[in-house]
Amino acid sequence: MARNKYKNKQVEVDGIIFDSALESKFYLHLKQLQEQGIVESFEMQKTYLLLEGYSIAGKKRQPIKFTPDFIVHLKDGTTRVIDVKGNERAISRDFPLRKKMFECRYQIPLDVIMWSKIDGGWIEYENLKKARKFRKKEKETSKK
Repeated sequence: MARNKYKNKQVEVDGIIFDSALESKFYLHLKQLQEQGIVESFEMQKTYLLLEGYSIAGKKRQPIKFTPDFIVHLKDGTTRVIDVKGNERAISRDFPLRKKMFECRYQIPLDVIMWSKIDGGWIEYENLKKARKFRKKEKETSKK
C-alpha cells in the first residue's frame, strides 16, 4: 500500500482503504459505538465547499474544499465532524484556517481527535493539550 505525506501507510479494513492505521482504528471504534446504540450512522471522506471558485483579472481561482475523515450522527440528533490526527505535526499550517472556515460556513464544530494511551484512548486535541500541560506541571512540581 502507498504512503502519504505524513509517512502513514494505507490500511484496508472491511474493503475500505484508509489513509492511516489510526483512521482505520477510529472507524472500528465508530462501528462499535454504532453497535452499542450511541452512534446512529456515520459517513467518511465527505467533501465540503469552503469557498467558491472565482475569476479575477481573467485568472481562474480554484474553489477551496475540505474533506474531514468522519461525519458522525449520534442517536441524540447531534452531528460531529471529526478529523483524526496521529500527532501535532500532522496538523498542517493551513488547518486552523480551514477549521474556522468550515465551522463558520456550516455551523458544525470540527473536532480533531487523537489517540492517547496515557489518557485512556480517543481524546479531542484541545483536551489532550490540556492534559499534557497538566502532567508537565505536576512533574515539575513533584521535582521541587
